[in-house]
Amino acid sequence: MTIVRATPVASFIIIAWVFLNNRILPGFICLLMVAPIVWSSLTEGIRALDPALYEVAKVYRFGFWKTLRLYLIPSLSPYLSSALSTSLGLGWKAVIATEILVRTPASLGYMIWDAKAWNVDTSKLFAWTLVVILVSILLDGVICLLIGKRAKRTERRSSLA
Repeated sequence: MTIVRATPVASFIIIAWVFLNNRILPGFICLLMVAPIVWSSLTEGIRALDPALYEVAKVYRFGFWKTLRLYLIPSLSPYLSSALSTSLGLGWKAVIATEILVRTPASLGYMIWDAKAWNVDTSKLFAWTLVVILVSILLDGVICLLIGKRAKRTERRSSLA
């Protein structure tokens, strides 16, 4: 994960472009950029797990799935939520950068590249950049909404137990 974190995004894009199709490359690069953040956050969450709660699950003979559902997921969800909200912007920028460099057809990155390719059309360039920013804000809002609903559902379950 340290190597992935230290390698420039452009290097990953160019190296992966040799092996992958233009259409799946943006998703792969996004995954590479987001993985270290999610990994380190979940690792921190695992270190912070309460061993006493795990002992309770063992005493009551919870199976794997029940332990996962009632102990691990609720305990790790704040760490995962934080990782996802933190990495959303980075992943989105990596996708757009990949689309610009490899000229993925019918994508926002391609539209930005097209606006600057031959004669720099600043109005198009700013317009497409604004679209990227607005989509980013929309995605952030959706993630926050989903995380908020998940947190409320978890709180309700814990108060019922």
